[in-house]
Amino acid sequence: MVYQPDATVRSSQADILDLNFIKLSNTARFSKSLEQLGHDEPQTFLINGNMVNFSVNYSRKHPHQLAREYQDEFVYQGLNTRVWPLDSTFESQPDMIVDSLTGGVVPLSSTPNSVALGGVLTAAGASNRNELEAISADPGAKKESLLRGHQAIQMNWDPSARRSTVTATWSDEKFDYTKMVFIDQTEDKNAIVPSCPDCRVVSRVRSMNIDSDYDSKIFSGPRSLPALTDYYRREMTQRGWVESEASVTFNMMRPYINYEGSEAVMIQFVKGRRFLSITGFPGEAGENVIHTTISD
Repeated sequence: MVYQPDATVRSSQADILDLNFIKLSNTARFSKSLEQLGHDEPQTFLINGNMVNFSVNYSRKHPHQLAREYQDEFVYQGLNTRVWPLDSTFESQPDMIVDSLTGGVVPLSSTPNSVALGGVLTAAGASNRNELEAISADPGAKKESLLRGHQAIQMNWDPSARRSTVTATWSDEKFDYTKMVFIDQTEDKNAIVPSCPDCRVVSRVRSMNIDSDYDSKIFSGPRSLPALTDYYRREMTQRGWVESEASVTFNMMRPYINYEGSEAVMIQFVKGRRFLSITGFPGEAGENVIHTTISD
C-alpha cells in the first residue's frame, strides 16, 4: 500500500524488500540459532571490557539428543559444515578442527550425562583450511591476538528431575583475550566503588542489562585487611552508603567466633534498593584481595 498526499491509500505494485540476503555475523547467527532452539533472552555482561552473553534453556530431552539437534540448527544457520558425532575427536576428524576455528560449534567432550560443545573465531576471520594455514604460518603473529571470539554450550542431564539444563555463553567478535589476564591499572576514584589504595584491578564484571544493576570488581594490593576495611567504611559512608545492621552485628561478634575462613573480612552496605558487599581475603605473594559486588 502507498499513502497519497490526501491521506488516502492505494495498492502498490512494488515488491517487498527481502532482507534475508544480508549476511549475518557469526555471533548473530549463533544468537539466532539459540533463539530458534528455545533459549531465554540472553544476559549480557562486560568482563574486563569484553562483551560476553549468557543464556539458558531447559529440555526433557537428553544431552546426547540435544547435541544433535543443536548442531543441526548450526548447520542450517551456516555455522557448522555438518553434524559431528559425539565420539568425534580432532585426530579422527581433521575437518572438525576447521569447523571449530571458523565459527562452528563442535563436540568437545561427552559423558553419559553431559555434553560440551564449543568453537572460536580468528581475528582475521578465517573461514576455511587455507586461511587458517596462512595464519598459523605467520611468524609474527602473537598467539593471544589470533583469536577474537568464542562460543560454548554445556548440556547437563539431571536424572532425578529428568531434565537437561543447557547453558550457552558467547562473546562478540571483538573479544580481546589479553584483557582476561591480570590487569595492571588503577580504577577511577570517582567510580561507585573505588579501587583500594595501591591496588590493581584484577577483573571487572558488569551487567549490560537495563533491569540489572550487577557490578563486580576484584582488586589486589599490599595493604593489610584492617586498613582496607577502614578505607572502605570511610569511603562508602562519604558516598551515601550505610553499613547494614547485619554487617555491623556480624563484625562485632567476629572476634569471639572461630570458623573456617575467619581471616576474611566482610562488610555489607545499603543505599536505596542497592546492596554492596565487600569481601577481603589473603591473596598471593603477600598481597590481599578485595572483591566488591553491587546488586539490586
